[in-house]
Amino acid sequence: MIWPFTRILKSYRVELEVLREAGIEATVLANPDARIPHALAWKLMQVSIDRTCNPLLGLLAGRKIEVSDWGIMAHAAVNCSDLRQAMRYCGKYIKLLDDLGDIALIEQYDKAIWQFRYKVVRPLAAVNDYLVSSALTAITRFLGRFVPPIEVHVIHPEPDYANEYMRILRAPVRYNAEYNAVVIAPSLLDRPVALANTDLFTVFDKEVKRQFDDQFQSLSASVEVQRLVIRQLGRKGFGINEIAKQVHMSAPTLKRRLSHEGTSYSEILDDVRKEFALRYLSNQHLSIEEVAIRLGFSSASAFGKAFKRWLGVTPVAYRMQAGSR
Repeated sequence: MIWPFTRILKSYRVELEVLREAGIEATVLANPDARIPHALAWKLMQVSIDRTCNPLLGLLAGRKIEVSDWGIMAHAAVNCSDLRQAMRYCGKYIKLLDDLGDIALIEQYDKAIWQFRYKVVRPLAAVNDYLVSSALTAITRFLGRFVPPIEVHVIHPEPDYANEYMRILRAPVRYNAEYNAVVIAPSLLDRPVALANTDLFTVFDKEVKRQFDDQFQSLSASVEVQRLVIRQLGRKGFGINEIAKQVHMSAPTLKRRLSHEGTSYSEILDDVRKEFALRYLSNQHLSIEEVAIRLGFSSASAFGKAFKRWLGVTPVAYRMQAGSR
């Protein structure tokens, strides 16, 4: 998600410093297989928006995506036989790019809906903008030409820059939608992918499947626990005993597995809560009490104590500091 933003920013010095402050060397960006936490990626995006005073960055960055940004999956998708296959292929293997991403193609008699969402949390408006803008760019690349969509859906409320959507996306926009989505005519799904080579698809598809199997069929216990914690975050009665059942282990066995991997359930839960706390606090519409509930704390006071342990400031102070930047 970072590279399209760098293509429209004249400087990325401030953002690189944010990476370093988070303990991540800038050289990680040179590794196509590297991943950074979602909260950090979204923080970089917000820093760019605040620095440039340009809330349109998400929409504009989505127009700058390249095949390389989506890795080996995109090389297979651009060699699919038709648009339907390409869109479904992206949905099937999106986890190679983003393990919290979810893509679905919904076919109806009068329209086709390509849905995009992040599980668990409602992201920044700029993330939604980027998702629908990059989806429209991908469709344009697949077809070899721009075809105006029927409409575009975004899950955030109508922003101050709403008049810019039509200019950039060239389609009416529905706000407060259940999913981010691009809606197109169903007849487009049968259109061939421009410049596709089905022989090359077979080659790339084999590598995509290999990477997918390597990444998701041999997950470590800590990765599996993290995924389950994210999905169940904030739900009452959820803990290590229930997680152990879901991964088909006894609780003592799971604890030993995590210990061998140098972590524990409480450490994983703490890390996930911290990451999502930063996301939720960026949403000014959520009260501190609501954030505490979403994170599974017994009270706002308990959340405040944990947050101060993480960052050295209270949630209220952090939100005020972030708002003044």
